[in-house]
Amino acid sequence: MRYRAAAALPSDDPTRATQQLQERLQLIATAGGRVPDWSTLAVDGPIPGPEWRGQAWFEFTATVEGHPAPRT
Repeated sequence: MRYRAAAALPSDDPTRATQQLQERLQLIATAGGRVPDWSTLAVDGPIPGPEWRGQAWFEFTATVEGHPAPRT
């Protein structure tokens, strides 16, 4: 199963975006009883978005494959 997450951030820093997107993908996969395969992680962005209250925003998306969680 493939999972997707998106974020709009006030920074175009791909390292920061990747960390935040990995946290979201971890939550989504875990909720579905899966474990992310981080070797399949793909991050796109930054894509400049509209300014809001004088702040520039940047859009990022990420996908990762999830595998069934091991049974304990």
